[in-house]
Amino acid sequence: AERAKGKARAKELLDVDVQVKLNGAPVGKSDDGDVWECQIPIGTSILEVGEKGGQPWRIYMSRAVVW
Repeated sequence: AERAKGKARAKELLDVDVQVKLNGAPVGKSDDGDVWECQIPIGTSILEVGEKGGQPWRIYMSRAVVW
């Protein structure tokens, strides 16, 4: 019985509506829905990841050269 409750809870957590932004602009999901892809511009950028309406995680990045 305990195991079933844990699985239900995990499923609940996976159904969260996640939002990803790069420098304030929303980043679109890939076709499979589990991957976000974006091009990081040269210079300083901020990537924000979090639940819609919630407090996001902020990742500060700096890209110096073009590969």
